Amino acid sequence: MNNRITTRNLTEGALMAGLSAILVLAGSFIPVLGVVMLLVCGLPITIVTVRNGSYLGGLSAIVVVLLLAIVVGPISAISCGLQFILIAWIFGWMFAHRKSAGKTISAGIVASLLATVIIALLSFALMGFSMDTLQTQMNGYMDEVIDMYERTGVLEQMAGQGMSKVQFKEQMMQSMSAVMGLLPTILLLSSAASAIINYGITIYILKRLKIKIPRMKPFKEFSFPNGAIWPIILIWALWLGRNYLNIGILPIVVQNLFILGCAVLFIQGLAVTAYWFNVPSMSLGMKIFTAFFVFFFFTGFIVSCVFMGLADLLFDLRKLRKSEK
Repeated sequence: MNNRITTRNLTEGALMAGLSAILVLAGSFIPVLGVVMLLVCGLPITIVTVRNGSYLGGLSAIVVVLLLAIVVGPISAISCGLQFILIAWIFGWMFAHRKSAGKTISAGIVASLLATVIIALLSFALMGFSMDTLQTQMNGYMDEVIDMYERTGVLEQMAGQGMSKVQFKEQMMQSMSAVMGLLPTILLLSSAASAIINYGITIYILKRLKIKIPRMKPFKEFSFPNGAIWPIILIWALWLGRNYLNIGILPIVVQNLFILGCAVLFIQGLAVTAYWFNVPSMSLGMKIFTAFFVFFFFTGFIVSCVFMGLADLLFDLRKLRKSEK
């Protein structure tokens, strides 16, 4: 990493900032290919940060936001800067300082989550949203859905099964309330998925450009810290006793934590599955059977991964702790 700012560094930073702004604009207006452009629009900032230092990379990121502000306005520029450019700069900083893949992805997840929350709060502030307004919009949306179902004859079929229009509306409202209650988990998981995809694309392109980055362990050797099992067990215990925890928003918090714990165990179990697929003693027939099970019983596969992840954290099924020692 070069910490000196020279004319060549400034020129490279300006060119990369311009390229990044062009990718953002193209991604915003091109229908299908635009998604790919938005995924790679921050790569020029990452490259500048790795090659020339975090200071010049930060300046280039600011230039991108300023260019976007001139073309599409300050609000859209801040939104794009938080969603794509900030994470790209953080990845570049982590790569330049030789941080591990786990720390880099964790930093990207935190940045993506904060960006999502800030953008949502900014949108609510500018558009004057409130919980009462949101509830009114939900009721209006439910009425539109019920009218559509009534026109298409779906409500008549439900009435034949013993469900009235009022019961259907109550059921839909309960579903929407459940989704709203799980909004923190949805935001966190979507931010994590976005950061992981962004990280995978970034390291692939950086390797193709012959830029040295810290080596990442194969996914089959991935594991959460062993101590993660105890908070998960505590969360599961609270979830089982959720009917006795009617204290404010505590049941909603426990429900969100329960789903997050299951997501952690699922990723751990997925790593165990990848490990077993690479074991030489696993026959081709067993691999075909596993693939068949995943394809036709995907829900069962998810549940199996959750329990495999739990067993791996408890009993070290892959013997990774033993090999590390």
